[in-house]
Amino acid sequence: MAKAGISERVESLEVRVTRLEELPGRMDRLEAQILDLRSEVREQISQAVVHTDTRFDEAMSAMRVLHEQGMIHSRTLHAEAMSQSRALYEDLVDRLKHLKG
Repeated sequence: MAKAGISERVESLEVRVTRLEELPGRMDRLEAQILDLRSEVREQISQAVVHTDTRFDEAMSAMRVLHEQGMIHSRTLHAEAMSQSRALYEDLVDRLKHLKG
């Protein structure tokens, strides 16, 4: 009985040692997978940053165009308001002349 117990224990140890011997190879494969994952994540982040930068540049460009259009419109409205104010002023001056004279 003691011999069977030793035999089973030796067999169990052999299985465990075999599994332990496989461990470095498994660790190497796991390390390679982690490095690949890090590389993929770094690549995706880089692409996302470039995409974000491109979208930001496009948005800034659109905002500059809208700002310039707004400034042109504002200048046009200002010129029209000044023209109307001038016309009203001249009309007022003419009315005052007629009242005096």
